[in-house]
Amino acid sequence: MASMSEIFCFSVFVTAVTLGEHFVTSDKFTHQESLDEEGKFHLFWKFDDEKIEAQVQTTGWVGLGLSPNGGMPGSDIAIGWVKDGTAYLTDRYAEAQAQPPVDESQDWELVSGYENGTHTVLRFNRKLTTCDVRDRVINEDTMRVLWAWHDDDPEDESGAGGPAYHGANRGVRSTILLSNIIDTANSAGALNYTFDIAMNNVLIPDYQDTTYWCRMFQMPNLASKHHMIKV
Repeated sequence: MASMSEIFCFSVFVTAVTLGEHFVTSDKFTHQESLDEEGKFHLFWKFDDEKIEAQVQTTGWVGLGLSPNGGMPGSDIAIGWVKDGTAYLTDRYAEAQAQPPVDESQDWELVSGYENGTHTVLRFNRKLTTCDVRDRVINEDTMRVLWAWHDDDPEDESGAGGPAYHGANRGVRSTILLSNIIDTANSAGALNYTFDIAMNNVLIPDYQDTTYWCRMFQMPNLASKHHMIKV
């Protein structure tokens, strides 16, 4: 059995301009996140001891990348699309703010892909550590995930006919991909307590990007030692 440090199976889900439609998947994903502020690019994934899975939907090509700092240079990028019923996926690396060249070592492995007329669905795998100097290591730290899409498929893998400039359809999101899931409902013989900590009646200012709001909370009184197992 492969360990989590060896295999990373991934696919992605993006909802592009089709705001009136929603993609329904049969997979029961344990994680999901909207990568853009407008909720057009959604990332869904699940994992166990061996793999992580996700899906991406969009019209045209879709790109997903792992960045060292949130910028494009130095990023490990996968760009894929479906054209004339055939799915394509290319492993790339970004040297600058430009079309990323195709990597000689193709470590993002296409599993499947199809297009339903309004969406493109791609599924692909990649090892957590590939030993390729141009690839980013996927670990339990906070990852800077790049996302982008375009409404049209490319004519070629690279060059003038390669993936067209995404324009404003791009961004970055900090997220933890390899977060543990603790099944508190099936913990044998364990007595689990849950309680909510919430900020009530707080208006978040709209004139600044980040707001820090501090408050002291009284924890429940427990007669013996307890361990916090999930937040």
